[in-house]
Amino acid sequence: FRFCFFHLLPPPSSTMKLALFAALAGSAAAFAPATSVTKSSALASTPYNPEFGGEDFDPMGFSKMHEIKGAFPNMFPHPQFLEEAEIKHGRMSMLAWTGVWATEGLGWHFPGAPVADDWATALPVWAREDPGGFGLILAFIMI
Repeated sequence: FRFCFFHLLPPPSSTMKLALFAALAGSAAAFAPATSVTKSSALASTPYNPEFGGEDFDPMGFSKMHEIKGAFPNMFPHPQFLEEAEIKHGRMSMLAWTGVWATEGLGWHFPGAPVADDWATALPVWAREDPGGFGLILAFIMI
């Protein structure tokens, strides 16, 4: 006995053809050029960062360090690198907080993983009780 799903489908009707045509027309409209419409809002009249005279908040001058004359080439990072690093570290801290919340707040743990009394001591407990798994994770991070 072989079951075939296509035997259960009704023959193509005009409704199905109309739905197929509408889907094709909708997908073709996605590649049509967009019309430019200017919209006004109250936000457009608000100046950028009025507290600091329209400049970015940078009291230590980190974004200007790469412009120092007399320093070694590439001694100070470019502002784009600093912005990307800040975004990356912010995302990593959000992931770390989620991990602490899942284990401490919700009590979720991987089966067979060592459990520590406090999340701050969990890393050394894991390294001591499962050095192979700990080494694999470190090797994956180093890649």
